[in-house]
Amino acid sequence: MTRKSVPTLLVTILVVATVAPAGAGTAVADDDFVSVSVDAPDFPSPEQPFRIAATVTNAESSNTAYSVSRLELRDGEMRSSKLRESHQPGPTTVEPGETERRGFEATLNNTGERDLYVHVVLESRDGQQRRVVHPLTLRVNGEHPQLSLDTESAVSLDARTMTVTVSNGRDDAIRQLSVDVDGEDVSIEEDAKIRARLESGAETDFEFTGGVEEAGEYPVEVELSYTTADGESRRLTRLLRADFTPPAQPTDHPQLAVETESAVEGAWRSLNVTVSNGMESAVRQVSLEADSDDVTIRENRRVVPSLAGGSERTFSYRARSAESGTYPVNLTLTYTDGDGVERRITRTATADLTPPDNPGNVSLTGVNAEWQGDRLTVSGSAANLGGEAVESVVVSVADAQNVRKAQPQPEYFVGTVDSSDFVTFDVNAELSNNRTTVPLRVSYVVDDVTRTRTVEVDVGPAPSGDESNSGGSSIPLVPIGGLVALLIVAGVWWTRR
Repeated sequence: MTRKSVPTLLVTILVVATVAPAGAGTAVADDDFVSVSVDAPDFPSPEQPFRIAATVTNAESSNTAYSVSRLELRDGEMRSSKLRESHQPGPTTVEPGETERRGFEATLNNTGERDLYVHVVLESRDGQQRRVVHPLTLRVNGEHPQLSLDTESAVSLDARTMTVTVSNGRDDAIRQLSVDVDGEDVSIEEDAKIRARLESGAETDFEFTGGVEEAGEYPVEVELSYTTADGESRRLTRLLRADFTPPAQPTDHPQLAVETESAVEGAWRSLNVTVSNGMESAVRQVSLEADSDDVTIRENRRVVPSLAGGSERTFSYRARSAESGTYPVNLTLTYTDGDGVERRITRTATADLTPPDNPGNVSLTGVNAEWQGDRLTVSGSAANLGGEAVESVVVSVADAQNVRKAQPQPEYFVGTVDSSDFVTFDVNAELSNNRTTVPLRVSYVVDDVTRTRTVEVDVGPAPSGDESNSGGSSIPLVPIGGLVALLIVAGVWWTRR
C-alpha cells in the first residue's frame, strides 16, 4: 500500500460528504448502507439555542443493526477536531429497513458563515463503532426578528391558546411572514399561520390551539419564514417552552361546605354543597362536580355563570348508597377569577348516609274482626310510631292459603299519616277450611322508599251453621204444626154436617 492510498481509505471509513447547506446532502456508510441526513436552521441567531436533527436510515439490504450512541457537532471532519456540542440520545436501535430521527441543541456566539460537521457515532451489536460525518453550513445572523411563546393559563388539560409573538427589531420591514409550530408531546391544531407584512419596530401575534395529555412544560419548535426588504428569503427556528402546568393556587379562594339530608337506608337523599365566595371580586364560569366510588350521585355537575363577591350558592345533588354509613365524596370546583385565570379547587368531604334515629314507621293497632255470615270484616288503626310523616299508606288482605279477598273492600287506602298520628281502616275477607287467622299487608312510603310488612290477625273460628240459625227459624215450628192439625179437623167436621 502506497502512502497516497491512506487518505482515500480514511475518507471511506469516515464517510465525509461534500460540504453543503443544512439538509442539502446525505452522508452514507457505504459498507453497511447506513445514511444520515441533517436538518438545521439556515440563519441561527448568536447566543440563541437552535436545534439540529439527524435522521439515520438503515437500508433494507443491510445485514447489521446499529444503535445511535452519540451525536456531535465539531469544527472539522476528523474525530480529533474541536468539539462544540455532544449529545447521547439514549438507547436507539436502527434495524435494517428502519429510520430513526434524533436531535440536540447547539449555540453559536459569533455572526457570519460557519462550516461545521455533524458526527453520528453508530455502534453495532458486536461493539464495532462507525462514525458518519455530515457537513453543515450555517449563516449566523443577529438581525432576525425575535420570537416568544406564551401559553394560556388554565387548570384543566383541555386545549388552550398558545400565542407566538414576532417582534421586528430590524431597521426595515419584513413581509410574507409564515409561522409554523411543532411539538412531539403537544398536539397543535392548524400548525401554520401567515401575515402579509410587519413594519420595523412592530410586533404581531400568531395564535395556535394546543393540548397535552399530562400537565408540564414541553419543548415546542417555532419556525419563522420571512422575506427581507432586499428580497432575501430567510428562515428562523427557535426551540421554545410551552407551559401547561396549572397555575399556583391563591391563598384566597371560595370555600366549600357539605350537608346531607337525613333519609332511610337505600333512599335517594339531597347532598347539598354550599360554595361561599368570600373574596371581594366575583368569580365566573363556576362549575362544581361531585364524585364518589361509594355513593351514586345523579347528575353530578352543576354550572352557574357567576358568583358575586361576598355571596354564596348551594348546589343540590341526589345521592344514595347501597348501605348506610359515612362515605368520602370528591368535590371539584372550577372557576375563572377576577384576573381571568382559570382556577380549580379539589376537596374531599364526608357524606353522612346513615338513617335517622326514628324514621316513619306504620303499625296496625286496635285490630278487631267481626263475622257477617261467611264474610269477615277486619277494622283497626294504622298508626305512625316514627318521627316523620309517611305517605301512601295502604292496608289490604294479603294472599294466603284458604284466604280470599272479599268485596266490598278488600283493601283500604289510608293516605298520609303524620308523626305520632293514626288513621282507621276496615277491610273484608273470606276464610275457608277452618282457618282462624287473616293476613293483613300494610305498605307505606318513607323518604321515597316503599316499606311493606304483613301482620297475622287472629280472628277465631267462624260460627257454625246451627249456631247462626238458632233462636230464629226453629222456634216457630210448634205453633205452625198445631194450626195445620186444627185446620184438618175443622174441614172434616164441616164435610159431615
